[in-house]
Amino acid sequence: MTNREWLGRRLPLWTLVLVGVVLLGVAALLLFLVHSMLVFLAISPLTIVGLYTLAYAGGEWRRRSTK
Repeated sequence: MTNREWLGRRLPLWTLVLVGVVLLGVAALLLFLVHSMLVFLAISPLTIVGLYTLAYAGGEWRRRSTK
């Protein structure tokens, strides 16, 4: 079993969606609270990970719905 299969079986889809939304929310909150380039550089990984998590959840949902 690969890591992807293990993660898909262990975490429900709502958890993945919630994690992605929370990561994007934290990135947006930091952007509005502090206006500096350093914060922008810190936000970029949060945004990327949040979007990746949401995309992964979408892929898992699609994979599960075709079975």
